[in-house]
Amino acid sequence: MRRVIVLAVIFVGFVSMLIAPMVARAAQLHGACDSGAYGKEDCDLIKHNEIDNTHTTISTPIGWAFWLLAAISVIMIVVGGIRYITSQGNQQQLQSAKNTILYAVIGLVVAIAARAIVQLVVDNFYG
Repeated sequence: MRRVIVLAVIFVGFVSMLIAPMVARAAQLHGACDSGAYGKEDCDLIKHNEIDNTHTTISTPIGWAFWLLAAISVIMIVVGGIRYITSQGNQQQLQSAKNTILYAVIGLVVAIAARAIVQLVVDNFYG
């Protein structure tokens, strides 16, 4: 259980590192328009693209996390396949390899479903 918590904390920290620069950049641009630092044309463009920036700020790190999880799942499927081939009839190793493949496929399905749900919500809110 402790290992799962540590991995979850590391994952949240990694995703936070990806999101923080985008949020800071969006806040910087928005604040510059409020203070008059940009010209009228630039501020109009920023205000026009504000929804797109929010959409991108949410979608980009989620896309990265999805591809990372998909890659890990595929790697684990390959590892499970290698373990399956090299089990040499040992039932315990064979079952362990099958479980590795099963859990990797479940992880891939969960990652795809999570990506689809998040994309659906983001598209409905930010169209």
